[in-house]
Amino acid sequence: MTTLLATFLLLVSIILADLVTINTLERVKNFSSEWWMTQMMPELKTKRLGDIIIPGTHDSGSWSITKNFFIIKESTVILLASILGLNDLIASWYRRHSGDFTDQLTAGFRYLDLNVASLHSGLLVWSHQISGKAIPQGLLQIQRFARKHRTEIIVLHFTHIIAGPSDSNKKLKSNVVDFKIRLADIIFKTFGKFLIPTDIGENPKISEIYKTKRNILAMFKGDPFYPKTYPDYFWRADINVNVSFDKENHIATDS
Repeated sequence: MTTLLATFLLLVSIILADLVTINTLERVKNFSSEWWMTQMMPELKTKRLGDIIIPGTHDSGSWSITKNFFIIKESTVILLASILGLNDLIASWYRRHSGDFTDQLTAGFRYLDLNVASLHSGLLVWSHQISGKAIPQGLLQIQRFARKHRTEIIVLHFTHIIAGPSDSNKKLKSNVVDFKIRLADIIFKTFGKFLIPTDIGENPKISEIYKTKRNILAMFKGDPFYPKTYPDYFWRADINVNVSFDKENHIATDS
């Protein structure tokens, strides 16, 4: 009888192991980088935000850099190369991604490292040493993705916010506060109903984030001004977020 029971239990364990293997293989087969958080929800919902590794891109907005750029951070090399008519080459140096925000998010990246600068005209642009395109188009790409993928959590990290090109810093010092307020308002108006509230704690469970029915976490590095403008929705950059990316690699996310 004992032998029969042991044999039965062994058979059950083999069948269950096969079922687990089949289920795992099926999940791998149907895996989508576009929906990876949604597909992994059973595992993720019990974890805290700081417990998971979030794939991210560095200088995420640099995809928008073209040869028609302005110099944001003073550089003799860039200036000389520009004078020599090598703008295409310079743009390729600083354009870390060939895919825009839609491409990056669809590829599975959930952390975007965002640098913003203001030009002489007051136009707000993406930047990485030199200027890229105006920010509204990119912000709307992120908004559209967030609206369609409500269970995919996106971290927007505004790491470098520059009030103007290097040769206009003195002129713009008196307008810095206006620039900051305008940028904060644009971000809030674009993402308002998607922004994860700060009152759920600095290291919330993923399930708690899902309960808010919001999926964009906007945080700001260094400058305490931004979290103070919309304290209920703008996070400080010292919260616990683990990101996996190699800033030295140019990540091509287009097909």
